Amino acid sequence: MSDARKIVADIEAQRTKLRAALDDNRAEQNAKDMAEVLRLEEEMGYEAVEVVYLARWSAPATTLVVAEIPRAADHRFKRYQQQANSNKASGAKKIEAGDTFARSCLLYPSPKDQTELFEETINVAPGLLGHVALQLVVAVQGREQDEGK
Repeated sequence: MSDARKIVADIEAQRTKLRAALDDNRAEQNAKDMAEVLRLEEEMGYEAVEVVYLARWSAPATTLVVAEIPRAADHRFKRYQQQANSNKASGAKKIEAGDTFARSCLLYPSPKDQTELFEETINVAPGLLGHVALQLVVAVQGREQDEGK
């Protein structure tokens, strides 16, 4: 084996060890997060919460977030619809409306009670609140269809 191939093989072995350690850490965090999902589903009902998984992870962020799915008549959802659907709303205002809506529905990590964990999670996934808002809108609309409204 040439020197260059040996160097590459050594580097690949080191990378594999790093990924394994990261996978172990992620699994440990995911176990904590899933315990929180279970607690919230037991407390609120399976159909009342939306779980959104992070595509990328790094410590000390969570591997997922949990949000309450509001009813269509909920003031948070109504306010979001008004702000996002306003003819005067720019793209930035619509993004802000979605972020505010998602933040108001977030249960884990809680922006109010788990501020540091919430901030770390948002730092790992900066567009997460917009994604959560979209998932919640889809869930609210699905609930309305299921209920025949």
